[in-house]
Amino acid sequence: MSVPIAAPVSAEEAPRGAPSAGAQSSFYYAFLLLPAARRRAILEVYAFLRAADDAVDEPGALPLEVWSQELERVYGGGEPEHEPGRALRRAVRAFDIPRRHFDALLRGCAMDRDGRRYERYEELEDYCWHVAGVVGRACLPIFGVAESEAGEYADRLGIALQLVNIVRDVGEDARRGRIYLPSEDLARFGVAPEDLLAPRANERVRALLAFEGARAEAALARAREVLPRGRATRRKLLSAQVMGAVYAALLSRARREGYPSLERRVRLSRFAKLSVAARTWLRVQCGC
Repeated sequence: MSVPIAAPVSAEEAPRGAPSAGAQSSFYYAFLLLPAARRRAILEVYAFLRAADDAVDEPGALPLEVWSQELERVYGGGEPEHEPGRALRRAVRAFDIPRRHFDALLRGCAMDRDGRRYERYEELEDYCWHVAGVVGRACLPIFGVAESEAGEYADRLGIALQLVNIVRDVGEDARRGRIYLPSEDLARFGVAPEDLLAPRANERVRALLAFEGARAEAALARAREVLPRGRATRRKLLSAQVMGAVYAALLSRARREGYPSLERRVRLSRFAKLSVAARTWLRVQCGC
């Protein structure tokens, strides 16, 4: 059987001024599996999310308050002033996406802007939900699935994906002045914040990252457990399942390589991502 992957996102499909979800992105192959109208809407949502994220990550980017004002225009009947706002409005109008998810996302971005640290895992999980779980919920209308049916799955998958990101990027984040790992975990493994700035991870850091990696794996497994059982719904959630599978493969590679998160970012090749997407498509089509 051949895998019916749609053509890559074209310049015509992508919103003007939107960031590219290129083949290096872990989301690229999941996006490809969507029909054109739904793929475009995902990219329109992605454009707004990327702009909000850049507001706290990129020097010179428009501040977060601008995107809060744009959100008010998107839902309040005004005319958005920036292309990511106009893109979001198109997606919202096409798929009736609730505003509360984007309000929650902006609160999560504010946590990054304010340099918030997390003492316990439960606090970190709350952050992960705000910046990723709500994104999953915002995508459900585009997938054609009700929140009442798959809201918990969206929450669990989003949290799990963000935990993988945190494990993968711990060194890069530390160099930007951000430490997401709970303070109680650093203390448990005898890791000082400055240890995360070292060129190479010491044994204590690797033990900490192995612990956090196992936690992320458990979170991915929990997401799979709450995936809706209906075959039709699972097919609608194919893109989300591809995302979960790609991130699981990424985490597995990090584990095999000994969590080299301080030295470099662990990546999957394009072929590996495509293979994961193909296997996931086949599994979902077979009803497994």
